[in-house]
Amino acid sequence: KRRIPDANIKITLPDEFVLVPMDALLIEQVIINLLENALKHSHSKKPIELYATIEPKTVTVYVKDYGIGISNDKKMRYLSLIPAETTALTGTRVWALGFLFARLL
Repeated sequence: KRRIPDANIKITLPDEFVLVPMDALLIEQVIINLLENALKHSHSKKPIELYATIEPKTVTVYVKDYGIGISNDKKMRYLSLIPAETTALTGTRVWALGFLFARLL
């Protein structure tokens, strides 16, 4: 909310508190990146959803939007170590680092 004050984000978290061994700053950055991408690209009036589930040995965090989605071809490029695409106007390479970081974690 601090970065995008008018963002419509619905947050649903379990009531129980768990400690998970992880790099908190890295996870925070990945979640922020995924939320920002969802807000930027979904073009939907519905809220972005952030929620988590807790299993005996895992905690899973989800970021869900109601946009048109990403083609399988783009998903494969976003999850690789090569630039995802090059913009036509500037020739700038787009790396989609949020997808790559999420995959590596």
